[in-house]
Amino acid sequence: MRKNSFTLLISAIIIFGAVLPRMLFAGGEKRGDLPPDFPAYNITELSGSSDQPIFWAPFHGYSDPGYISVLDKSGIPIYYNKLPKVAYDFKLQPNGRLSYFLTESVNPLVQLAYGTYYVLDETYNVVDTYQCGNGYADKTDMHDFLLPSDGSAYLFSYEEKKMNMSKIVPGGQIGAKVYGLIIQKLDQSKNVEFQWSSWTHFSVTDSVEDLTAQYIDYVHGNSLDLLEGGDLLLSCRNMNEITRIDGATGDIVWRLGLNAKHNDFTFVNDTRGFSHQHHVRYHGDGRLTIFDNGNDLVPEYSSACEYILDENARTCTLVSRTRHNPDLYGQVWGSDFVTESGNFLVNWGDTGTAAITEYSSSGDKVFELLGAEALNNYRAFQFNWNNDAVFALDTDRLFLLLPAGESSISAEVTVTNNLASSLSLTGGSLQTSDFTVDTDFPITIPSGGVVALPVSFMPADPLSGPFTDILSLNSDFNTLTQARRIAQLVHLRGEVPGGEIGIFRPSSGLWAIKDQTRVYFGSSADLPFRGDYDGDGVPDLAIYRGSSGLWAVRGVTRVYYGGSADTPVPSDYDGDGVTDIGVFRPATGLWAIREVTRAYFGREMDDPIPADYSGDGTSDPGLFRESSGLWAIRGVTRIYFGTDSDQPLPRDYNGDGAAEIALFRPVSGLWAIRNLSRFYFGGGSDRPVPADYAGTGTADIGIFRPTSGLWAIADLTRCYFGGGNDIPVPR
Repeated sequence: MRKNSFTLLISAIIIFGAVLPRMLFAGGEKRGDLPPDFPAYNITELSGSSDQPIFWAPFHGYSDPGYISVLDKSGIPIYYNKLPKVAYDFKLQPNGRLSYFLTESVNPLVQLAYGTYYVLDETYNVVDTYQCGNGYADKTDMHDFLLPSDGSAYLFSYEEKKMNMSKIVPGGQIGAKVYGLIIQKLDQSKNVEFQWSSWTHFSVTDSVEDLTAQYIDYVHGNSLDLLEGGDLLLSCRNMNEITRIDGATGDIVWRLGLNAKHNDFTFVNDTRGFSHQHHVRYHGDGRLTIFDNGNDLVPEYSSACEYILDENARTCTLVSRTRHNPDLYGQVWGSDFVTESGNFLVNWGDTGTAAITEYSSSGDKVFELLGAEALNNYRAFQFNWNNDAVFALDTDRLFLLLPAGESSISAEVTVTNNLASSLSLTGGSLQTSDFTVDTDFPITIPSGGVVALPVSFMPADPLSGPFTDILSLNSDFNTLTQARRIAQLVHLRGEVPGGEIGIFRPSSGLWAIKDQTRVYFGSSADLPFRGDYDGDGVPDLAIYRGSSGLWAVRGVTRVYYGGSADTPVPSDYDGDGVTDIGVFRPATGLWAIREVTRAYFGREMDDPIPADYSGDGTSDPGLFRESSGLWAIRGVTRIYFGTDSDQPLPRDYNGDGAAEIALFRPVSGLWAIRNLSRFYFGGGSDRPVPADYAGTGTADIGIFRPTSGLWAIADLTRCYFGGGNDIPVPR
């Protein structure tokens, strides 16, 4: 299945026009306006990464302060809070609150940390705290904490007993200190409603640890999941076991672990099993995910595992085991978190530095964070998180097209304070010098107040584009003892005139984009397609090779999808701002859109014409049947418009967000846009090239004349670029 010359320096890196995997460099000398001890890391983001931010709690050493932080996938923090001691397990709870554990004391003899869980609201303010009851408060453990939507809470604690282990195992210590696990469920009033003890349900000899040691943590529970119906799923690290516990009686329902001393299941497709595992989660329909640390297994490496359990047949079938390339081994910690998108995020545990990797559901790496220094991190998560509760922006993306003959252009970003108190906007961080925020900080915004911030695009070298940046608008609170930031991001893109005009020369594989780049990519057997295949707002160069079904997006990806009988139909079919790879198969009418959908619509001889006809931000499958002039838009409309000599050209010609039904008739040069306009422009051997050349959000009518290389854009411009057998590739 599965920074402103600031701390972060980010962008898609362009080398000779090639868009490489988007990387963030947050290590080294450029610490910027972030705290000097803020973690340094490198990020790689590839096509297919979800837009959910990363939740983590990095720290350098056990005696150092810790951070809780939310990172945008670019690596820019949209929230951080520096805490006096190490923090763990920062996450969004099922009840909608955030929580983290703050260490107050450590028992290094058995790797246990005790402290308090803090609960935050959507404005990041502490609204509650939790510790265990029944006298276990000072031993509240950091390994897991659940806040279901019913108002209850689940926590771990430990109970120490002095035992004569010489009577239990040969060589055992007479005065050994043994630690048993306690699980508590608290009600809404924080009274202990249910308590489970490993002393009652497990034997010390169930452990795979050294039972002749002086200090023995024989269970080491490190994750808890609440199942439908109230049962508990417990990960027992030091027993290599996952245990299902009856949530009402505390009885053991079953025990699972190929390397455990007690196992009720037959393992299928798996001779390795798991060892010293972390973060066990059940997803319904038998699906179980585990981060397998892999201690003591040969070879020794960590992995993210997915199993299917059949509790009736008592079988446990391995579906996938995802290993890092190259292998990583985290002796302790780690998590395997399945996101709402179906991707999964792996935190590789204690590998010497932080290592967090996101994979697509098919197992392709799409994102990675690697520490640029020694860093620790217990778990990592991704959630759909909207921090508009503090302050909101009217947009998270800004496109600025430099007018012809001008050196700069400005636009505004509107900021609204949603707090009941005033807000101090302390700064605006940028990563390049091509964009600026034209205001003086700090700015105080009253409750409910609105301010407009002017953002300017002024490229130092107009030919060095494309131009992208991320503006971080920050509300910082810094004292001698605390450093906190709440931020909102605006993704910026700037373009200079001419960027829409481009050609692909099949004879040599040359891509020439006017005033921007020249690069060789592809061959005479390929069809060219420009689109935003990685969602960074910059058009990528892509080819489709029908003989093999190869899609190659320069600097982004290479995949095989489709074949020689298919017609390529790349477009944004799911509205995420990313061009999806897709094909139309005339023989069967199949529309196959990679990782999005498969549908049957149309027949042989139909011309596929996908576009956003309904204005909902997603492309609709559409067909033009030349024999009858039929336009059939799946789920939208069917009309007759045009004849068999016409070329269908659906675009948004009036700026309403929806594509109009339109055609070009070469024999006469007629442009007919249904319910909008009819006029004559070009003709004969001209190729129609409608696109948004003026950057107004509407498609302009234009033609490319191969015989002379003329580009003529109605009411805008005429220029010569390319010619002969070149294929025009306007954006």
